[in-house]
Amino acid sequence: MPLVQTIKEKTKKYRRYFLKSENESVAANTEETLFSISGQGIVRYVVITYSGDDTTGSNASTVKIEIDGNTILPSYTFGELYLCFNGSSPEHGGICPVYFPVYSNANKEYYMIFQLDTYFSSSCVIKLKNADTTNAATVRSGIVYDIEV
Repeated sequence: MPLVQTIKEKTKKYRRYFLKSENESVAANTEETLFSISGQGIVRYVVITYSGDDTTGSNASTVKIEIDGNTILPSYTFGELYLCFNGSSPEHGGICPVYFPVYSNANKEYYMIFQLDTYFSSSCVIKLKNADTTNAATVRSGIVYDIEV
């Protein structure tokens, strides 16, 4: 492949999009789709804040990410994500795929940032299941993604 062609392919232009969900109540023991994006692009970041009931909210709530119909993040609990993929301590140097600026079992507040940098050719779907069997949770979320122009 000629060098000029290679450089052109590596310097594709993208337009960045920022989408946010509104303050959304996720009912007890239900799964909600936070985002469903169709087309081609690169999902960069997903931010989710979960505010559960002070007594019944649960770190057993789960996040699931599907790219092009393939599950890239199975329904891992907030606790599993925190223990296995968390980059919130300074010694990680920002290289971990999930960052928890807030993780509070006492207040049932869990804020997480996923660094994905993952290409999708047809769809990107982000879901959250509220494991609290009694009360709804307040969930806010945002996604940053690039579309080739």
